[in-house]
Amino acid sequence: ERAVDRRRWEWRARVHECLCVQFTPNVGEVPPRVGRVIHRRDFSDKERSRQSLERNLTVFEEQFEKKGIEPELRMQYYWANTLFGLGRFSEALQKYNAYIEKSDNPPEMYTALCACSEISSLRAEFEKAEEYATKAIAIAPHCPTAKVHLANSRMLRNDWAGALWFAQEAERVKENATHEPVHNPKFVHGKPHYIMAYCYGNIGDYEKSLEHFNKCSELYGVDESLSSLMDRVKSEVRIKGLRDSF
Repeated sequence: ERAVDRRRWEWRARVHECLCVQFTPNVGEVPPRVGRVIHRRDFSDKERSRQSLERNLTVFEEQFEKKGIEPELRMQYYWANTLFGLGRFSEALQKYNAYIEKSDNPPEMYTALCACSEISSLRAEFEKAEEYATKAIAIAPHCPTAKVHLANSRMLRNDWAGALWFAQEAERVKENATHEPVHNPKFVHGKPHYIMAYCYGNIGDYEKSLEHFNKCSELYGVDESLSSLMDRVKSEVRIKGLRDSF
């Protein structure tokens, strides 16, 4: 929802508009005191999210690609985000890398690098995923998201010790996620517990695995892979309990 007096204010830019004014306002004339500027999205409405992304993509293609116009740098960042959201990973990586190469905006570079790391992990390109995440950590070493991505990549290639270290680091600095320009609270607070549950289960520390599994179930959710591992972990814990009772 966007509600402002458009007789005095103007939305500019084709996607992710800026609210501009042609007069010199005083404090009482600046939103939210004059009208409201509210962005609200129901992330559970997947179809509406897809339609929004496709609308943005159409704007990019018609306004830039078909006209042979080079978009301004920030538009390349939003274009990459749109492609990523639509699952067009190869194209998204190209746009992100073009943006990262020229950008002088560290916070947006951080989120772009995290997105590249996530895409690379989804494509099972773990070395690239870790390279992107490491570059993001260099920009904001006090922030958690890149550390979660690095931990996830290490887990996916069975580097249990490395995954645990970065997951624990991410957990340690999780409250700093508010310093990031964009972050996913569920991912930041829940995914480290998924990783730790999975890794501890695979190295035989079943009590810690169950501890993090319970937190993961509450904060993040459980997929078939972790659920299958937990069946084995719970069985091992029961066997251990029976042995200890004798």
